[in-house]
Amino acid sequence: MTDKNHDINKLCDKCIKECKQPYNATLIACPNYKKKPKQLEFQFKFRKVN
Repeated sequence: MTDKNHDINKLCDKCIKECKQPYNATLIACPNYKKKPKQLEFQFKFRKVN
């Protein structure tokens, strides 16, 4: 079974639209491109108080 992310273009992989292009298509720009939001994770380090 092939990986879905490998079958689509790298630019389209980062887009929320449904018009995904194949990985072997050469894209220069996309007028419908809307970037996917990313979940940010922060790691906090706390000092122990005596």
